[in-house]
This record gives sequence, C-alpha cells and structure tokens, in this order.
Amino acid sequence: MDFRRTFFILTIVVLGAYTQPNEPRAVVNGKTVSLSYLEPLYGSIPPQMRNNPEFIFRTYGFLDRMAAKGEASKLYEQSPYKEKLELDRKQILAQAVTDQFFNNLDIPDAELKEYFDKHPGDFDTASVQSLLIPTSSKEEEAAATAKAKQIAPQLKDGTNLAMLFAQYPAGLTAIHRNDPAVDAAIRTAVFALKPGQVSEPIVRPNGVYLIRLDSTASVDFQKAKPDVRKTIADSRFQAFIEEVRKSVTVTPVKAPGGN
Repeated sequence: MDFRRTFFILTIVVLGAYTQPNEPRAVVNGKTVSLSYLEPLYGSIPPQMRNNPEFIFRTYGFLDRMAAKGEASKLYEQSPYKEKLELDRKQILAQAVTDQFFNNLDIPDAELKEYFDKHPGDFDTASVQSLLIPTSSKEEEAAATAKAKQIAPQLKDGTNLAMLFAQYPAGLTAIHRNDPAVDAAIRTAVFALKPGQVSEPIVRPNGVYLIRLDSTASVDFQKAKPDVRKTIADSRFQAFIEEVRKSVTVTPVKAPGGN
C-alpha cells in the first residue's frame, strides 16, 4: 500500500505551505489570508462554492469570529474541547513527521539503479482488459463467480466488449507488477497469464474480477526510476512506522473495585 497517502485517516494540509505569488488574498477580520492557507477548510465547503474565493474567505471569517468567542470564554481549557484540541495537535504533528520523512529522504541514483538491477521484472507493465462483477456480501460471491465464468469466453474472444465494459466496469487497463494501489491477488493472477489468456475469477471484497492479459512490457531504468524511488521510500517508511509502533506501550487500567 502507499503508506504516505493512507497512514492517517485524517489528512491535514500544512497551512500556508503551498502559497503561490499570485493567488487570491484578502484581508479578513484585519488579517491578510491566502487561499492556500484555507485549503483545509475545503472539505466543509459545498463543492459548487469551492471556486468562489469570496465565499471561502467569508467562511473563514465566520469561523475566525466564532473561534474568537471560544477563546474569550477559554473553552480550550474545558473538556471535551481541551482533549480534542490536544488530539488534533498530535495528528497534525504526526502528519508533519511523515511529510518531513519523505521530504528529507535522499536516495542516490546509484542505489536506485542497484535496486532496479536486483529486481528484474518488478516494474513491468501489463496491458489488460478487465471486468468487475460487484458484490456487497459473501452470499453474492458464488453467483458473481458463476457469472464471471459465463462471460469469460466473451472477454477472451472480444465479443460484445462494449456492452460488457458498460455493465461491469473495472477501470483497470494497465497494471504495474509492484503497484501497491492494485490488489496483490490481482497482480499475481495477471502476471501469471500469457498474452490472450483470461484469468480465473478473482474474488475480492468488492466483487469478482475477470481479466484478460493483452501484453506485457518491460521498462528501462530511466522510465522506472520514479517507481523505484517510491518503492524504496515506502519500504523505509514502513520500517520507520514499525519501529515507532514497537515503541508504543499500553498498560490496561483496571476500573475502581475491579479484580
């Protein structure tokens, strides 16, 4: 998996980190504010209003005024707000540590090339045609698997493909051998095929996949370099995270009067 993208459930943008010289700015409640500073607010703004700078600035202004009332009442010293603020701060700092880890990671080209040479084929790409018969429960898997076997000959021969893709879209047309964004079971099944072959039904939590391999292609080091760098970086980050996890200590606290 892509550890940088999915490690935290809550993704927090560092305020002001992406300020552009000519981006919209406004003086809100006496303070100069840029749109990039307000990026963390976008999730709470209706999609149709996210291209409306005035609305965004006014939303921030309202939030600023309400927060000032909370400051004046010292709500930050009261529960549960004190604990929520502390947890928010920890999440922001944890995300900042993640960002700094990747920003400061230096992997020389020589190390990238060595890794590439030691892992031949890891960065190959498969061109595929794919179908997904969705399921929402374990009980639906048997029927979806039977349906996949029924339509497999059509996928292999190219019969009624437009209709099949419209009815069972999977969205997979190219699969990298080591792409963590694609389920490992799918990657394993695809790269075990020969061109023209169709996989057996691949049962996954979201449904049953059926995939035809059209071709595979190798890439040279220069084209693979970004993927090699990402692979090494994610591996190091995983090791870093595991080290932090191992340092966690948890001691259960017994309830008063408990045995």
